[in-house]
Amino acid sequence: MKIRIRLFLIWIQRQLGILDTHTCPRRSEPGQFGHGIENEDYWYRRKKDRTCSYCGSMHPEDFNQVLLRVITDPACTIDISDKPYKIYINRPEVHNSDDGALKYYTQHGIVFWENEVIGGVDRRIHAAVTVSNERFKKILEKRHN
Repeated sequence: MKIRIRLFLIWIQRQLGILDTHTCPRRSEPGQFGHGIENEDYWYRRKKDRTCSYCGSMHPEDFNQVLLRVITDPACTIDISDKPYKIYINRPEVHNSDDGALKYYTQHGIVFWENEVIGGVDRRIHAAVTVSNERFKKILEKRHN
């Protein structure tokens, strides 16, 4: 029932021209379904987060806010996956994808941000990963002592 309501609301937003559509950059990757389809993807809200309808990635602006939070909030961390373009987001208030975004694909940032800003985002990602890793090491040290 929830899916039908969501699809109906999306259809209404499309008809009114208020749906924030985009083309997910992951569509252009080899083997991805829907290659060549333009402006069929959209950002939808899961609680506070905007997520891509195609790949489930967090919106770049929302991810930027998460990066700033990771540096100041010990309960919030990010982890780089074994894929160089995928970052997992860990927040205490987000238990599953119904509560908010769980991942971020860097391809969205490349499309969204201007080139001169990407260096700043990369530095924030590096700082957030460093802080997250330091916190994790302290937790492990406490367990082993």
